[in-house]
Amino acid sequence: MELNRKTQRLSKVILIKGIVFCLLGIVHLVASFYEYNDIKGYMPKDLGYSYILWFNGVGLFILFIGLAEILSYKGIKQKTTLAWQVSLLSSFFAAVMGLSGLITFHWVLSPPYLLLVAGVFGLVLLLKNRRGFESWKSLYD
Repeated sequence: MELNRKTQRLSKVILIKGIVFCLLGIVHLVASFYEYNDIKGYMPKDLGYSYILWFNGVGLFILFIGLAEILSYKGIKQKTTLAWQVSLLSSFFAAVMGLSGLITFHWVLSPPYLLLVAGVFGLVLLLKNRRGFESWKSLYD
């Protein structure tokens, strides 16, 4: 199956986005230890543990989104509907998480901008290139 330029570009963007999200998730997990050292003197121990647990949860979710993007790379190249839907959902949740992070940080330039921009960019590219993906029936015939 020969890929057209749009599908090649879309699959490369999905792969790059997945790699960036995985790296961001790993950085988030590693930074949680430094974050805990910064906040442990300013809040009660239980609240500090809850905050770090939330911080690690966000990092794991970003890592999960990145892994979903990387795993859907081959399916995007083969134009399967399931891979397109997984990428669409992951881009949507990345955009939502980026937007909620920006609202939380009062629109200060921070890593949630990367999530928002990459999520919206992925959504636009995926919706623009939705034609040509196989239907469910043709996958099982």
